[in-house]
Amino acid sequence: MPRIEELQTARVVATTVEADLGNKIAQNFRRYIYRVKVINRHKGPNELTFGDRLGVAAMTTADTYQMVTQHETQVDPDEIKKDSLPIYVIQGSTATADRLLRVVTNNGDADILVQYVDAP
Repeated sequence: MPRIEELQTARVVATTVEADLGNKIAQNFRRYIYRVKVINRHKGPNELTFGDRLGVAAMTTADTYQMVTQHETQVDPDEIKKDSLPIYVIQGSTATADRLLRVVTNNGDADILVQYVDAP
């Protein structure tokens, strides 16, 4: 159960070049993601891929968001409640490599915002 006041927010403009979303996840912690909001800035269809990367390894995909029109917005879930469960749980860094959230699109820019809590 998230305490709304403890939620942190990370946001970035995702492009066709893979990029970090927020800071690294601490060792022995997990990132519990409670909400994702994506807005298509591209003038046509766009796909945003969301996931994580450990060290220099390739990104592991957690989900993809398909958008058809410019300004199309997807929010999952619409509202965070006291009894909400995380929609994604991402493992933390290891002793030898940092883990980061990563995003990339296939056609153009998209805004992405995540609300999360890092906890052991």
